[in-house]
Amino acid sequence: MECLFDRLYGVGAETLSFAPTFQGRAFLLRRREGNILTYSSGRMKEETDGLLAQGGIARHHLNHRRQGGGQDES
Repeated sequence: MECLFDRLYGVGAETLSFAPTFQGRAFLLRRREGNILTYSSGRMKEETDGLLAQGGIARHHLNHRRQGGGQDES
């Protein structure tokens, strides 16, 4: 994880399969009321220790069903 600002961390940067010139990542916002993870990443398992060290995740905001493991309709 990379500390971007005081309470905001970048998590699991990875190249996007549909746009190989771009990288995506999740973001962890540390809050007294409980941490929020926005988006997801294929590298979340390897980021587990860092996420737990920051207090874990109280809420997880997903932007697209693929981030939750769902499939696109084709």
